[in-house]
Amino acid sequence: MSELAGHNPPASSGTPPASNALEGLDAPLVPVGAPDHLVVLLRELERKLAQGDPARCWAATRDALGLLTRYFAGVLPAAWRSLASPPPEVLTLWREARSTSERVELIVLSLNALGDMTEDPLARVLVEVFVEPGWGPRTFTRLLGAGEPMEGKDQLTVWFSSTQETPPVEVCEQQLKIFLPVLHDWVLASRRFLQDCDHRFETGSKFGQMEMVVRWRDRLLRTGFTLRLREGRKSGAVSPPPVSGANSRVPPADSASQEAEELTRLIVSMLQREHTGPIKKKEEVVEEKPPDPPPAPRLHHQITYVGPDRSQEGRYSYRGRVEVILPDDSPVTGQIRATHPKVTVKPTVFQGSYARIDYWIDPAALSDEPEYLIIQTPHEVRKIPLTMLLPSSKIPNLTPARAILLLLAPSLIGTAYILFRFYYSLGRIKHYLLSYTSAAFQESSLGQQPISLQGSGISALEVDVLPMVETTALFYFLLAVLAPLITTKLYQRLPNRQQSEFGMIYLLGMTLPLIILSVILTGPALSSRLFLHPELAVMSYAHQFVWFATFNLGASVYLFFSVTGILDRWISNAIVRLLLPVVLTAGFVATSLYLVYR
Repeated sequence: MSELAGHNPPASSGTPPASNALEGLDAPLVPVGAPDHLVVLLRELERKLAQGDPARCWAATRDALGLLTRYFAGVLPAAWRSLASPPPEVLTLWREARSTSERVELIVLSLNALGDMTEDPLARVLVEVFVEPGWGPRTFTRLLGAGEPMEGKDQLTVWFSSTQETPPVEVCEQQLKIFLPVLHDWVLASRRFLQDCDHRFETGSKFGQMEMVVRWRDRLLRTGFTLRLREGRKSGAVSPPPVSGANSRVPPADSASQEAEELTRLIVSMLQREHTGPIKKKEEVVEEKPPDPPPAPRLHHQITYVGPDRSQEGRYSYRGRVEVILPDDSPVTGQIRATHPKVTVKPTVFQGSYARIDYWIDPAALSDEPEYLIIQTPHEVRKIPLTMLLPSSKIPNLTPARAILLLLAPSLIGTAYILFRFYYSLGRIKHYLLSYTSAAFQESSLGQQPISLQGSGISALEVDVLPMVETTALFYFLLAVLAPLITTKLYQRLPNRQQSEFGMIYLLGMTLPLIILSVILTGPALSSRLFLHPELAVMSYAHQFVWFATFNLGASVYLFFSVTGILDRWISNAIVRLLLPVVLTAGFVATSLYLVYR
């Protein structure tokens, strides 16, 4: 058994011959936010694949799969504990698990529990690492023993315990073709969870103990992934510390504990390299560590939000630009990409010490799940949350009750205002007519021989009554359009998940004034004999209700089709799309003025 990592064969003085059997095999890309130990293993695997060394590739693949098993056996129960209280036997297993089979049991138990808590974003993203939505358990999940077994493939626990030494080259090549794709799938499925993670070691429950703590967004998960600080710092031969850190007793040397010890040796050896450099043993030549690359230039970025715009696909989007600047004119080649497919970036590759990147963010890309714009150079990865690329007035996530109230507020406030203005104006008009006019203007005789209020010679009628009638009617028509317009603006600023959840509330918010007035107008609340006078009839909400309904429904239909993108699919001409709202607005203004001042 190897003292260093448990799987690696002794290195020879010469370069191993390249293996044709490794052609076409690639190492998984290092995911953003991955723990340092996984990064080291994946880069080691990439180097050994390039050198054509099957034995070393086999060891790195097996170590990476073992590390992922151990990592998620700590993260999943920690997430379970943050949401509910696991049974005591699960907590005992979590503290004392030493073998792969015990860790796999922890993973399966935790997945079953988190599967019932997927309304929580942490539980949902962890379950989706192992279970593909709509398809069921992923390949590596079934190889862990969850779900139906796979014909012709051993479970990972069987593979881990089948041998403690590196097999012959032919066997390594054969097993690499089976298990390297499994590693690819597992790393790829973990990307969404890892991209929101930060990893660090903190003081454990025992003296001299280090425990890995995972910070996922604003949640801290103590994984139980522990090491002894003295084991990580001392040089020379490595004696395996207890995996769980629950006690300092060395377990019996059976196959299960040996396999757990080997994973621990792997982690300890990585910490030793950070402090003391490569470990050398007698009669064994260890490959020299390559010299560190020169310090990488640290990039700077500046974000400028431009405003709403149409993307290249014709969808309404938030547009802006990111300027990437490298100090000292250090030219590099970099890439920029988005984690959501509905974010357009142009260009996707830049070269030099300065680059300007334009972006278009479809509102559908905004949800409770964080998404990023990622700038990557050979020496640095910069993650920019999409929320930083949006205007500062973006509405944050709201509770369902507040989101519903927000969508209904414009219509409720607007309807309350026009009703207040109606009753206030009606009272003032009655006061003027009863105070300053003759019996011919009295309410009881308005329908017989109405006399014109305009030009009557009574200044109070011309200066106060007629303007009050006209402005009340204008506010009435204005509400029909402003209510759906303001509701739409608020709806667009909600996160994508809440947009899909409150689509019916959005439609209700746009047409709520029409619904309220149609109920009120059936009774006597908005009627008066004053409206029998032709110059006062324009103020009657009942007389103008057909026009109000036309304006409100027309604006609601247009805005709904525009927000959902249906209008953009119907009208492909950009000039027509630009002129249509202008023409509709001009038609509304002209019609309203004609109805009021005719």
